[in-house]
Amino acid sequence: MTWKALYANRQQPLLVPCDLPQARRAIAFFVRNPLLRLWGNLLLTLDRWLPRAQLLPKVRIDRFPHQAMFGGSSADGTSLFCGIPGPLQKLILYCPESRGGPGAVAKIALQKSADKAIAHETYWLLKLNRSPSISRCMPRLLMQGTLGSNRHYFSMLSLPQGFSPKLFGKPHDEFLHLLARPNPEAGSWNQSQAYVRLYQRTHATLPLVEEKLRLLWLDSLAEIDSLIGRAVLPTCIIHGDFAPWNLRQIDGELFLFDWEFTEEVGNPLLDFLHFHLIPLALQRWPLRATAMPTLLGKAALYADRQFGSDSGVAAAGGAMLLHYLLDTLTFYVAASGHMDYTHPVLRTYSRLLEQRKQWLPNLTVQPR
Repeated sequence: MTWKALYANRQQPLLVPCDLPQARRAIAFFVRNPLLRLWGNLLLTLDRWLPRAQLLPKVRIDRFPHQAMFGGSSADGTSLFCGIPGPLQKLILYCPESRGGPGAVAKIALQKSADKAIAHETYWLLKLNRSPSISRCMPRLLMQGTLGSNRHYFSMLSLPQGFSPKLFGKPHDEFLHLLARPNPEAGSWNQSQAYVRLYQRTHATLPLVEEKLRLLWLDSLAEIDSLIGRAVLPTCIIHGDFAPWNLRQIDGELFLFDWEFTEEVGNPLLDFLHFHLIPLALQRWPLRATAMPTLLGKAALYADRQFGSDSGVAAAGGAMLLHYLLDTLTFYVAASGHMDYTHPVLRTYSRLLEQRKQWLPNLTVQPR
């Protein structure tokens, strides 16, 4: 099979079909940035008008394993997108439905270190699709297995192509309530899997960072334990990457994909905080400590709606934010094996940790 390569000079090329309408469909599916989408469509037009210029390089893959991932469906129109570079990088394939349906998507681990993420997402697609209230809002698993390269893969039905809501609203509330409800267990926070996971990963990644950062992380971890360690707080299932680019909204209903970071026992405010902070950090918006009290006020209202005013989550909001920031930092470092000080998320979240005295409420949540 042969494709044309778009964005070949970037670290995440998109291989599109040689047929122009199918290539445009691939751009519409994969590219959310309007400027990149415009640029891609312009290159396709110029490539058609000036075929001798060979503006888009061609890529040929022999023995392409289409049938293993999509069964008997036609390979025509299939496009390939390289995910974010790093140890968790995956190849994502989109196979449109010939009759105009949602089509199918496959993910292949490009490195052995990404196999675990593929297996993890497969597990959650199977588990949550048993819940009628949640299954209608997420992809349905089609096939799973291991390719000849020994890389894990799975395929799933594609989600509807709605819009990506940028503001947190009622549909977000309703979905996270459905997700959290199956596991409202409560116990001492420093005994919860969410805290133990953070504690273990923090100590495991300390050798990968310089001394100043090690002290910052250990101080933050100790502060979390001091503030809420003995408090009895609920945990819940978390999506783990609850962000606008992983959401689609149609007629007021929310659809979610990318379940590879889902956890059974998680920080009850993680998805809410992640939705509000990660887009700004990635876009290099100046996230200042002075903005955190406003966010914590919104988080407290969310916590009361989701878990009840007597759950203690609202009062623990500052410590939960501290937990989320450290959790994200250690996750990035554990995944990459080093601290990238140029990465906007790592740089921004580290600064918020350093400035925590400016926004962290001086309140210890007492055990009930």
